[in-house]
Amino acid sequence: GVASIADDEVPAAVDEPSIPSPPSPTQPPPPLSQDQPFTSQVQPTPPPSLIDQPLLPQHQPQPSQNARFLMDLLQTLLDTCITLT
Repeated sequence: GVASIADDEVPAAVDEPSIPSPPSPTQPPPPLSQDQPFTSQVQPTPPPSLIDQPLLPQHQPQPSQNARFLMDLLQTLLDTCITLT
């Protein structure tokens, strides 16, 4: 009886991998060029204007800091433009 139980467990284990195989199609999408750039934009903050807008709702407790950061960024951009001209 014990051997039959062990045999039953093995097919169950084989059936489980078949379940992960459907998720495997889900794994290829993350590598898609569409998903990676989006995540790459969220992690680094080089494009702050695009990131700060979505982050504002998330960082509601610190809206003033975000606004101040945006103002500093705008001022820096203005200074850079003035310097270049």
